[in-house]
Amino acid sequence: MKYKKNYVALALAGVLTLGTGLTAQAMTDQKIICYNNEVTLEKPVLINTNIGVEGLSYQKDGFLMLPLRLTCERLGYELKWNGKTRSIDISKGNIWTSISIGKDSYFKGKVAPFPLGMAPEIVNDSTYVPVEFFEEIFNQDAFDIFERNKVDGNVSNILETKNGHMITVKYGENSIIFLVNKDTKIVDPSTEEEVKVEDIKEGDRLVVLHDSKMTRSLPPQTYAFKINVMKTDQAEENKVNGKVSGIKETKNGHMITVDYDKGNIIFNVDKDTKITDQLTKKELTVKDIEEGDALVVIHDSKMTMSIPPQTYAYTISVLRANKVEGEVSEIKETKNGHMITVGYGKDQTIIFHINEETKITDQASGKKASIKDISKGDKLLVKHSHIMTASLPPQTTAFEIEICSSDNTK
Repeated sequence: MKYKKNYVALALAGVLTLGTGLTAQAMTDQKIICYNNEVTLEKPVLINTNIGVEGLSYQKDGFLMLPLRLTCERLGYELKWNGKTRSIDISKGNIWTSISIGKDSYFKGKVAPFPLGMAPEIVNDSTYVPVEFFEEIFNQDAFDIFERNKVDGNVSNILETKNGHMITVKYGENSIIFLVNKDTKIVDPSTEEEVKVEDIKEGDRLVVLHDSKMTRSLPPQTYAFKINVMKTDQAEENKVNGKVSGIKETKNGHMITVDYDKGNIIFNVDKDTKITDQLTKKELTVKDIEEGDALVVIHDSKMTMSIPPQTYAYTISVLRANKVEGEVSEIKETKNGHMITVGYGKDQTIIFHINEETKITDQASGKKASIKDISKGDKLLVKHSHIMTASLPPQTTAFEIEICSSDNTK
């Protein structure tokens, strides 16, 4: 496949050529257009200070060209130059092939020669071949060749642009914006089937092969050659459903402790964490989250070894618990638990459904209580679901109940 780079050709013209790619300091400032955004590059920047295959690559007619000798040596292949025929023999164990400068003809094993769309060429006394040569002839994945230009993280934002998409990926404490267009190869690595960019969602885990040059913006921007979209079941492993048991402000944001079926976990939340209301889909802030709220958190796959473990939260979906403070007017036993009618405000009533998952505590002592401790006339503070029936009075599920005062103690 071709690794065409319209963005690179437009934005980094002259940077990827061999002669200038290694001396960014010598280049003048240049204004470029990154899709629909205007960016000024003072000096092109190499990701890696140690120049390798990534730093010496360049783009030509939609093909990503790699230095043959350096790449082959990295992969363990030996080369032999034949000056008379201007050809190069390449071998590793029982694997052998040969290429000729200027001829778009390649072969492997006993397969008839075939073209790749770009012939080997010599630039500054070094032979260059398209990256497809290593993929098609040696079955070498481009991700292995560009190991240092690989990012494994989760999507925190997707923006559609005039010429494609800008996908922000969070990895560790860092973020990077990948410029994606029609030539970016997007696949499911388990099947190698093509995936549409529209199918990528916030929270998805991506492994991205990207260009070695970046803008100096924060976060930096660069072109994505190839994107591996990890399987849904892998993404599900990085999702937690639970209730907030603690919130602590930190230097860089907040730490939210969530209790769930396997224990508890601390999520590090910062300004890049996307927080939304699960029902209304409206954007929230961390200040809108309270203890007792139900959360669905998409988090980083990496965790600390501490107890409880800590990890970064990419997205948080909040089912906020509404609160009602009132007096019990009726208690009924039902098939699945109890129904408690509470009066509050000015002549308003609401019916709460209580089940075994409803947390009941005595406010004065802080001790755990049960439905048997609640009597008619008691004052309760109830945290409940957003979802209610349209009946009069409305009915909803109670998440937590605090017994503020008991009629039995009056």
